[in-house]
Amino acid sequence: MNWDAVYMIVGLPELGWQPCRVLDVSLWGATVVLWGTVPDERYDREFLIRYERPDVARAVLELRVTICACKWGGDASRSTSSS
Repeated sequence: MNWDAVYMIVGLPELGWQPCRVLDVSLWGATVVLWGTVPDERYDREFLIRYERPDVARAVLELRVTICACKWGGDASRSTSSS
């Protein structure tokens, strides 16, 4: 899939939209790589993902998701599974 998208952490709108990549989506969840500022534990479970289609038939998909599992990468990125 490899969609370039952005995300915002619910409860921390002051951090704004940060980059992410949607790797896989299904009816049961998604795998997303997050970049940007790492929040403290109080705010790292729920966020919004926004994807804009880059082609002529522009469309915007915005999802509110909850992280079910998180794996931290060594390059300041996070791989998450959400539903």
